[in-house]
Amino acid sequence: MKRIFVWGIRTFLKRKSIDFNGGKLQQPTEHYFRLLFPLLIIIFISCSANTASAEEAMSDGTHKTYYDTGEKQYESHYKDGELQGLTTEYEKNGTVKAKYQFEHDVLISKQEKEPKRDMGRMTFLVRPWFWLGLLALGGGFWFFFTKVILKKYS
Repeated sequence: MKRIFVWGIRTFLKRKSIDFNGGKLQQPTEHYFRLLFPLLIIIFISCSANTASAEEAMSDGTHKTYYDTGEKQYESHYKDGELQGLTTEYEKNGTVKAKYQFEHDVLISKQEKEPKRDMGRMTFLVRPWFWLGLLALGGGFWFFFTKVILKKYS
């Protein structure tokens, strides 16, 4: 980004004339340089100041980051300017999305929320009453078959 910016300035300063509506408007380059140089310096310093403040170490304690809508996004713990302990990530609806364990800014473990399994119409297969009923039905059928049917035909 800085290379493109510097290249544009060099190209602008090297021009001896500026095209204006098909004609040539003759102006010395130094005049534009004197006008634009203070503005460019102010822009460059303000951009540098923003990146410097973003790189500063976090203070000790709990830090919370929020979504644009105001809901909590992250809750992190810092000690000596490094991530230490549990960091929790939240979804926009407020539920826990994932938990991360850090030690000295190094990720130790990550625990994500398990997605709900949607079995649709087959949900009854995970219910204990289904299996108990099937067992009782199977036991009743076995009793009926061995005691009634086999005795009748033997």
